[in-house]
Amino acid sequence: QQQQQQILPKSAFSSLDFLSVNEDKTDKQQSSVILCELKISPQIAKGIFQVLTISKLVTHIDFSRCCLGDDVLRDFCDLFPHSLSSLQTLNISRNNFSHTGVQNLIKTIVESNKIRLTRLDLSFLVLSTDAVALLSQLIESQECTLETLFLCNCSLTFPKIQIFSISLAKCFSLKHLNLNQNQLHSEGWNLIWSVTQSRISFLSVSFCAITNLGSISQNRSFSTINQLVLKGNKITKSGAELLASWFSENSSIEMFDVSDCSLNTMSVSSLFKSLST
Repeated sequence: QQQQQQILPKSAFSSLDFLSVNEDKTDKQQSSVILCELKISPQIAKGIFQVLTISKLVTHIDFSRCCLGDDVLRDFCDLFPHSLSSLQTLNISRNNFSHTGVQNLIKTIVESNKIRLTRLDLSFLVLSTDAVALLSQLIESQECTLETLFLCNCSLTFPKIQIFSISLAKCFSLKHLNLNQNQLHSEGWNLIWSVTQSRISFLSVSFCAITNLGSISQNRSFSTINQLVLKGNKITKSGAELLASWFSENSSIEMFDVSDCSLNTMSVSSLFKSLST
């Protein structure tokens, strides 16, 4: 497939350094809007949204690290569902949205029945309890098509994880889940593992204050996870032993990361031995 990249000149938006819109001429004019790490003013954002209103076939949007605020997010929500009916992936991570703004966005996505997202990145945005409840409503829907979900550093605590895990147990589309830098602790880990180990293939829980891996011993022969990231957690000796036992019964493991986990030499040796058997 041949792709043509269109670069909007600076004359269109005086303070916009680079706007990339990739249009696939062979696939019904589907396009991507990539604005990652640009410092965009509300006025420029409104101009971009006007373009999106006309296109209606944008499949991928990346507004991450753009220092955007709630005023821009409200305008973006107005595009749903008609102007973004073809949207598949959305990344709005690392912006200046309030927890109320993020909650309103999730509510808009939930209410937009035509939207079929496959990838959503809300990393480094605060998710309130109500926002987590709405997100849970999204993923437990029978129409859910979400395959990849990034919720790094979203202020997810155990009470929120309790709400979220109930819906995770009902979600069959999700394959990749990243919960890095949330205060899950061992209790939150046990909940997440119990509902994801037989459903998803990639799980990342780096720097989540996890010490006890007790739940990893449950139904370990039925695990579908082949990539596991536990980096930065203070895993105990018994936790390392459980992990080694899990590895020994899961020949499909492709990647695991236990760096910065304070494991002693014996624990590391045990892990590698389990992988070689």
